[in-house]
Amino acid sequence: MKTINITTKVTITLLISFIAIFNMEAQELIFSDVFEYKNQIATYNSFKKLLNNPTDIESHIKQNIKNDEKILDTLFDFHAIYDIPISNLVNNLIDLGNEQNVFPRMIYTKDLNPTDPLWSPHLQEVKTQFKMGRIEETYHYVFYKVPIVNDDGSILIKWNLYDSIDGKFEYNYGSWYLKEIIENGKSYTYVRNYVHYEMKNYPGYVFIGMKLGGRKDSKNFFKALQKAAQ
Repeated sequence: MKTINITTKVTITLLISFIAIFNMEAQELIFSDVFEYKNQIATYNSFKKLLNNPTDIESHIKQNIKNDEKILDTLFDFHAIYDIPISNLVNNLIDLGNEQNVFPRMIYTKDLNPTDPLWSPHLQEVKTQFKMGRIEETYHYVFYKVPIVNDDGSILIKWNLYDSIDGKFEYNYGSWYLKEIIENGKSYTYVRNYVHYEMKNYPGYVFIGMKLGGRKDSKNFFKALQKAAQ
């Protein structure tokens, strides 16, 4: 019977390892094509009331039970109008590695595909932190973000949850929508932010904190974006 020499064994072992790693990476690159997002201007009655004033379109914070687990179902849909070029605003939204320097509660962000074209889909690793007094709750997850330039020149950046690293999210969807509008012959940018997520087995103080400050947090995201874009 023929024996396999050491070199051949090593080669076979490396080949098997390479195939295993390739298969694992191939599985990791399977992204969900399920999104929730808003890709249009919502109805509003007053241009003046929306100018520099993030306003609630729809929101809810609900406690539910699913498969014997506590679920916190949270949805925020806000919009505003800014006297800022759309390009200035968008630049801050597609700079995925810098968002912790723009938005409150974000303590870490990283673009996991930094060499890919800017307007292609990217994975973004994120850590956010919720604080209430001395109590802190941190969330660690990865978004799959897809930027789109619509035929009318408006821009949509949508995302879904690629990985809840700490297992705290059931799902997490959202979008930024921006469109240039004209009012009295002058150009402005309409901005809409939509988020919808479910937390699993969350501490009770998170529900209280969201009820007390969730809508304020959404407004603060708009204000932070406005400040960064000016």
